[in-house]
Amino acid sequence: MLPLSRLGERSYRNCFFYPDPSVRFGAGQVVGQALWAAAQSAQGWRVSALQLSMLREPRFDAWFEYAVESSGQVSPTLTRRVYGVDGVETVSSMHVRFAEPASFLPPPRSSDVARAFDEFLAAESVARDGTQRSMRNLPFVEIRRSARAVGGATEADNARRLIWCRLRHALPLEGVWCSAALAYMAASSVPAATGIHDAADDVHGWHFDTRDFSMWFHSGAFDVNDWLLFDSEVLHRDGKQYSFETKVYARSGVRLANSMQTCIERNGCY
Repeated sequence: MLPLSRLGERSYRNCFFYPDPSVRFGAGQVVGQALWAAAQSAQGWRVSALQLSMLREPRFDAWFEYAVESSGQVSPTLTRRVYGVDGVETVSSMHVRFAEPASFLPPPRSSDVARAFDEFLAAESVARDGTQRSMRNLPFVEIRRSARAVGGATEADNARRLIWCRLRHALPLEGVWCSAALAYMAASSVPAATGIHDAADDVHGWHFDTRDFSMWFHSGAFDVNDWLLFDSEVLHRDGKQYSFETKVYARSGVRLANSMQTCIERNGCY
């Protein structure tokens, strides 16, 4: 999902090659890999924020490359610009801000979320056969929708999505792995869950193209291998364009990150 092969001092090529052009991985794949590439020249720093602009959706049935540029360093931050390139065409542009580990403040914590995790995990132990749960898969990620309201919120107005996500394979805790995987899940799973809510034929029933994605990290180090709660809200819908805000929580109720995303719904695949 994330590792790239080095082409030059700050240029990388995608190692993940999927031969079926009809299968799309979208902005999640790009943001995770671009973040991994940016971090290779920011050793010892922690990801603080990122902003991704997609010029078009990528397709991974051909090689995809990333070019990293330095955007400066002003203590206690360091910035990188990463361009996603398909042949001679620029597909994406992402700005990444890194911070010194000691500069992160204690992240906010929600007792309601911690209780929701207890209920979710108890339900998991009962519903092992999957007949009592809503479950969908993206590449590398399990997704389950929650009917449980957190902090008095409901999903009755079709604006709120409470989504449990977990990586299908554990990643190392050191380096940029956890931040890159969390960005991948946020950029991929929110539009997927929206499609799950509206379609009956699994994730093949949704088709969204991401235009913009941004993320702010409240914690410089965390474990991404456990179940995480993505509390997403549709802030605005104009025809086929959706704007989401998402809060990502760990099992302890600690908020790991916030993200904003704009997606365009399309009809069918290329």
